[in-house]
Amino acid sequence: MNVSQLHSIFYLGNKWMFLEGPVRAFAYYRNYRIDLKTGLQEDYDIGAWLAEMKVLKLTTNSKRVMHLCYELGELFELGSVSDHCLLGIDIEYEREIIVKDFKISERSSLALKEEFSVSKKDYTKAFKQVQKHLVNGDCYQVNLTFPFDYRFNDDAKVLDFYMSFWSQKQKLSPYAHSTYIPCLNKLLLSNSPECLFQAKEKEEHINLWTMPIKGSVERPKNWKRGWQKLLNSKKDRGELYMITDLLRNDLSRISDPYSVVRIKRAPLLVPGIVHQFSLIDVNLSKATSLYEVLKALFPGGSITGAPKKSVMEIIKEVELRERSFYTGSTIFLNNKIKAASINIRTMIVDFENKKASYGAGGGVTLLSKSDSEFDEMKMKVQSFLNVLRNS
Repeated sequence: MNVSQLHSIFYLGNKWMFLEGPVRAFAYYRNYRIDLKTGLQEDYDIGAWLAEMKVLKLTTNSKRVMHLCYELGELFELGSVSDHCLLGIDIEYEREIIVKDFKISERSSLALKEEFSVSKKDYTKAFKQVQKHLVNGDCYQVNLTFPFDYRFNDDAKVLDFYMSFWSQKQKLSPYAHSTYIPCLNKLLLSNSPECLFQAKEKEEHINLWTMPIKGSVERPKNWKRGWQKLLNSKKDRGELYMITDLLRNDLSRISDPYSVVRIKRAPLLVPGIVHQFSLIDVNLSKATSLYEVLKALFPGGSITGAPKKSVMEIIKEVELRERSFYTGSTIFLNNKIKAASINIRTMIVDFENKKASYGAGGGVTLLSKSDSEFDEMKMKVQSFLNVLRNS
């Protein structure tokens, strides 16, 4: 595999899938798109890309990777977005290769140095803004997030990040993946544990499920102690139930199906953290399009809050910058897999500017405390850095 060319990698539990040989690849903005194979920009209405999604069925056999930015969700929910804001990347590949071992002979020289992180003072200020909206009854929960920026050494290459990120499979989460885009000189690294949706084709229908995550505690050696802490937390239980109900309603927006909460509350173990999650599923017609699913579910309720539209307006008011790939979703479709992650624990590596950007945050409710939310956010940053630094 030539890592200097456009490609994607997905971790499939005990093996890796490499996708290469892009047939078509575009980065989409509101009024134009960039051909990621040639670098050429052309006028293009984003509505044409959405129209493609309306005819793309979940039964497709194409090898397709779609990275949706959070701001595409703003277009869905709020109806507006900046003209020069990246909304998504769509790549169709020719080949997929499955390997059992990910080995790179070269030695990593990666070193990260923090350039920007939110101060406790600034976090508290934003937290109080959110609390004011909660008290006023504008919303029930807001997922408040912040960017963290790092510089890396001038000679660091894609392989250096791969050596650090992919070398220890026990530290990888269920939806870990990466895409290198040489045309933009960027690398997307995601160790996401969270599912926006997964779908399985049955004889007469498609079974589709979502698994929202809410609640996080540091993972002790005996993970059950961390799980007990979550079980005893009224705040974390309330957050999860609130988002579960939101997503149950979101699923019911797809062709009026009857959605069912299959798992109300269960533990999810990821590197350094114990989460809690629920599972909601629904049976859909085989004629259901990808657009119908995304219009109902995207962006994921666990990374916005409730009610979704009101909360997204608050997020736009309070947060420091665009989220971009962070809290967006990556969709992977082939003849067997129909799945989409929510891109938490996700870093964007910019080789041109030698900068890596990461996002972290958490759900804020009336029961939240600023200090504990700040500490939880920092824990989520450390969880990713421990994977990347192999510590």
